Amino acid sequence: MSTPLTPEPLCAMCPSPAPHQCKSCQSIRYCSTRCQKIDWSVHKLVCKAHKDINMSPGPNHVRALYFPENGTGPLFVWVRVKVEQVDCLRVDVSILGITEDRKTKLQEWRGFTFNKFLRRPIPDITWIGSFYQDAAVSHLSSVQNTSLCAIDEELADIMFGPLIFYSPTRDLNPTDFRTIVDMLRWDYYSRWHIRGPPQQFSLATVPSVMVNCWGDVHFCHQPDCAPIPLPKMALEPDCPRTIALPIGDLVGIPLVGVKAMPSLPWRDRAFQSPGGIGTSSNRGIFGMQPSIGEDPVGSVMVARKDGKMIDKVHVLALNRYCRSVTKDMEMDNLHEFQETEIGELGMWRWECLKAKESEEGFRAFWEEFKMTKDGEGVVSPYDV
Repeated sequence: MSTPLTPEPLCAMCPSPAPHQCKSCQSIRYCSTRCQKIDWSVHKLVCKAHKDINMSPGPNHVRALYFPENGTGPLFVWVRVKVEQVDCLRVDVSILGITEDRKTKLQEWRGFTFNKFLRRPIPDITWIGSFYQDAAVSHLSSVQNTSLCAIDEELADIMFGPLIFYSPTRDLNPTDFRTIVDMLRWDYYSRWHIRGPPQQFSLATVPSVMVNCWGDVHFCHQPDCAPIPLPKMALEPDCPRTIALPIGDLVGIPLVGVKAMPSLPWRDRAFQSPGGIGTSSNRGIFGMQPSIGEDPVGSVMVARKDGKMIDKVHVLALNRYCRSVTKDMEMDNLHEFQETEIGELGMWRWECLKAKESEEGFRAFWEEFKMTKDGEGVVSPYDV
């Protein structure tokens, strides 16, 4: 750990004050050794490069971050800010060796001014690239940006062509790189996390309800559950992301769960909730399928095997029904419950559900639930 600095700067990894900085590059701050170690897999990509980069080649040049489309990682480079803008770009990128056909496809898209993950303003960073692979812009570039694989392979799946990040008024540094990683991951999450890879966009879908894990609720500001279309192919038995929800068989509703793609924004953050559960823990799914235990299942899309409509209220009601059944048995066996390990507790709850739950029981529960504010006006899951 390096010499303490003033407490005003904030940690690159969390909202805490950052009294320490990296000994090597001296350009990124952390609150603790723990956050510094967690960030190392990302920071090491630019730490030495920032320290070794040559002096500016002349006036009107700024230090930028460049992701070559066929590279192995990000590079610090110097680009010249144009005094007079004669095309769509405010900087001259000819020094980077980008071919003319690639340069004509580059667009200066937007500036980052706010880190949505850390929920704080940041110095402006402008993004130049040919962006995403989808139906609207796939003509811009067809070359996958392999430099992004050094951060996350998923980013390379959807971002094509060379990428450049710069500020017209200052030099970028490793703290800016950490911000860029956060924003790329957030952009990926907001565009593709729920919908899946771009090639799935044209596929037939069925209704589903996304039951979000703690990390997606807390860090990505998602609700506990929300309706979302699910590609019909995900219901196939051989889908690798499918998880069984046999609770549906007990109550006479054919249910299946499909794990959502892993969330990138908090991938390298090792946070825990105030209750001690991890970012990938999903209490909503645990309530309906306690044999899962507290495994890092992540966010899960719940759908019907028959493809019929499912409302988020159906999922809410089933969760409450399951918890009401196990709560009664936990109270009857309080001493045993208090001494049970979490994995054993999940199996114990599952045995409770198998012994007590039934279609008749859930139908009766629904009749009461539909009279509440949450269930009012929602069609029964048995009548869809």
